[in-house]
Amino acid sequence: MNFKPLYLSVAFLGAVWAFYFWNFHGEFSTSQGDWGTFGDFTGGVLNPLLNFITIYILITQFVKVREDLDRQRFDESVKAFEGSFFTFTTIALNEYKAFEIESGGRIYKGAEAVGFIESYFEQVCNSKQDIYLKLAELDQACNDSIFALVSSFCVVFKLISDSCPDRAKDKYISLFSMLLPSKVTYLLCMAEVATRWKLLSYPRELNYFNKESVAKVMVHYRREVGLSRRGVGL
Repeated sequence: MNFKPLYLSVAFLGAVWAFYFWNFHGEFSTSQGDWGTFGDFTGGVLNPLLNFITIYILITQFVKVREDLDRQRFDESVKAFEGSFFTFTTIALNEYKAFEIESGGRIYKGAEAVGFIESYFEQVCNSKQDIYLKLAELDQACNDSIFALVSSFCVVFKLISDSCPDRAKDKYISLFSMLLPSKVTYLLCMAEVATRWKLLSYPRELNYFNKESVAKVMVHYRREVGLSRRGVGL
């Protein structure tokens, strides 16, 4: 609590009393009437000060209670969000670990499967084929498993966008970025530059692709896609 106005009020009252005694020669009167006059004078000065102090304390307490309630609501909102955040993040990471792609009689799983997509992506771009078409064909051949995996992580971005309190969004975007394996970052960046999947709007709107570490990956894949687009005359 800020006691400065209270100290100022007491100092002001002391100054008024000092002025009163100085003006009337600083002598203590033996007259009951003089003391009555002094009491009226003191009351006239003290009552507005007491009213001011009372109002100040009430306003201060009201502001403090409101701040406490706002903090409590914020903490409860974050706590409720965190439960869903970690649940959906765990689900997405488990789907990443179980993610499989079969090619040439070999099954690629998890990070290795995303590595296969990276190699395929670069091969298509370097051969100047249409990466949009070829990546869609690969996803279709995998029963839309690439789209499903990207969707799992975009759901978490949607959760942050829709349910996370505004003051905590940057914190949880950074936390989620730290929890993402690098291969998932590569997959999201490839999907961003070579597909038109609407669900990618969620990480895009949260500026995920503009984060320094992610932006470098985006530059690389945009350069690769640029080769592909020039090759097909787009």
